[in-house]
Amino acid sequence: MRSIVNMVARFKNRFDFRVVTFDHDGDGEPYTTVNINDWNEIEGTQVYYLSKDKIKISKLRQLIEEAQPDSIYLNSVFSVMSVFVLTLRKLKLIPPMGIILAPEGELSEGALKLKATKKKAFTKFAKSSGLYRDLIWKTTAEPEKKEAESFK
Repeated sequence: MRSIVNMVARFKNRFDFRVVTFDHDGDGEPYTTVNINDWNEIEGTQVYYLSKDKIKISKLRQLIEEAQPDSIYLNSVFSVMSVFVLTLRKLKLIPPMGIILAPEGELSEGALKLKATKKKAFTKFAKSSGLYRDLIWKTTAEPEKKEAESFK
C-alpha cells in the first residue's frame, strides 16, 4: 500500500487518481474514520473503501464504469480484487485500457511457497487462460522482472 500512497502523492497534480481498496488492514477490523462503501476525499484523492460483503466482481465493474479510467494499477498478483479486474478485462466486460500489475514480491520463490498448492493451481489456470497476458508489469529489480516474465 505504501507504494500506492507514494505514487499518488507524487503525481496527484498531474493525474486524476481513484483508489479502490479494502476497508481494513491485516487485523480485519473495518476502519472507523472513513465512509465505507462510498467515495472519500483523502488529501485530494478519491478513495473507495470496500467492505468484505461488497468485494464482488459486479461491484468492481460498476466502480470502473463510474470512474472511466484510462488505466488501472493493481498492486497484487493474487488479490481477489486484482483477479476480478483481470477477469472483467479478459471477458471484455470493461473497456480496453492499460493494466499495470505490480507483483510486490509475490512471485518470489519464498512467497510462492506460502499456500503453495493453492497458488500453483491458480497459476496454472491463470497461465492457460491468458489472464495475465498483455499487461504492463511494474517490477522493481531484475530478479522480480524475471519472475514476472516466467509468470506470463
